[in-house]
Amino acid sequence: MKTWILQQHDYHVWANRKVCEYLQGLSEEVYRKEIVSVFPSIYDTMVHIYVIDSGWLSFFNAGGVTEMSPAYLEI
Repeated sequence: MKTWILQQHDYHVWANRKVCEYLQGLSEEVYRKEIVSVFPSIYDTMVHIYVIDSGWLSFFNAGGVTEMSPAYLEI
């Protein structure tokens, strides 16, 4: 059985694919339209997600956490 962290990665990849498939069907007008939400548009939300994911990727490429409880990885 996969460890918890690998399951989370697989879910993250699956969810990102689903979101991207949906967004590809939106018009540019809808994609950039101002909305009442945490972010002012779908575009701004996607920029945020990209920046955060890039930050995590850099973190893990740099070695990530050096000490982690093995129990955490097997949840």
